Amino acid sequence: MKLHRTGVIVGLIAGSTALAVSLTACSSSKSDTSTSSPTGAAASGLPITCASGTLKGDGSSAQKNAVQQWTADFKSKCSGMTINYQGAGSGAGITGFQTKQLDWAGSDAAIKGDDVTKANANCATGGTAINIPMVVGPISMAYNVSGVDKLTLTPKLLGEIFTGKITSWDNADIKAANSGVSLPSTPIKVVTRSDSSGTSFNFSSYLSQVDPTDFTAAPAKKWPVAVGAGAKGSAGVAGAVKASDGSIGYVELSAAQDAGVKMAAIDSGDGPVDVSADGASKFMAAGSTVSGTAPDLTLTLDYTKHGAGVYPIVLVTYEIVCTKYNDSNVGAMVKAFFSYTSGAGQSSLNDLGYAPLPSDLLTKVQSSVSAIS
Repeated sequence: MKLHRTGVIVGLIAGSTALAVSLTACSSSKSDTSTSSPTGAAASGLPITCASGTLKGDGSSAQKNAVQQWTADFKSKCSGMTINYQGAGSGAGITGFQTKQLDWAGSDAAIKGDDVTKANANCATGGTAINIPMVVGPISMAYNVSGVDKLTLTPKLLGEIFTGKITSWDNADIKAANSGVSLPSTPIKVVTRSDSSGTSFNFSSYLSQVDPTDFTAAPAKKWPVAVGAGAKGSAGVAGAVKASDGSIGYVELSAAQDAGVKMAAIDSGDGPVDVSADGASKFMAAGSTVSGTAPDLTLTLDYTKHGAGVYPIVLVTYEIVCTKYNDSNVGAMVKAFFSYTSGAGQSSLNDLGYAPLPSDLLTKVQSSVSAIS
């Protein structure tokens, strides 16, 4: 069953907390962009042993549409399970997991350090909280400029726009990147996330790597530059952009598609690349490596990687789970659900504006899921 991407699954919400992801800043490089899609055993997934009860999750709004679809499809396999997930934001999900209100949390940045220590309070003796990547989402540059239906931006332009150094759409550098496009003198209205957001962390990480001269702020889940106006959640940013001429904001592709906003192409030096799941897959092949120690699968993302067809602004949503739960039935439910999402569930992601995990990473993900108890 394919869901309309407007529904809401009720879940628990909580406050915000610190989160981080391992990111490595490297010199700009051009890479092979062949993709690796799930095939064979990885695509078919782990065997699913159904459990009964209510599985309480929350967190990343970026993956909400994916979780909604997975929940609807999974119900036909394990009818005795109810899955709650609202998509209240990565910070809220992490806090809910750390305070034992949630059985798992979705976060667009991996937890580490003190956040892992706090999360371990939700796990049984001998268990630990781990990050398991499950969803790849391109972050779109949603914009609303009257009369401009096609727009190309460069990493340098994004760095200057999102630090307030470029303030008008008819700026000479924007014109140079958009030959033949009539750009108005409309003031640029930047829209950022007002809440604790892994999307903010990933986009600010991208800017800090590709344009460190202009974007000097440290990446953060709370937008780190005093520019523009804030809106809550992915849908809030998309809605604010759609409502105001001259606006631009960062929002994952799935939510941007829901809102029907226009999205800019990104030119990293190989020609303009439209935002797409395929472009995100090519980035993952070129710019992602596992830096965590199994079963933790924290990734390092090198946003300086580019090439033909690579869409470079990407986030990865992690499912934060325990390797061992105090309640074995909760462990069984978590294992059953993510056995599905890391197998057959990956096939539904493209249609929702996400990219499936590369097959080599998916094999590692399934190994981590199989260790949950």
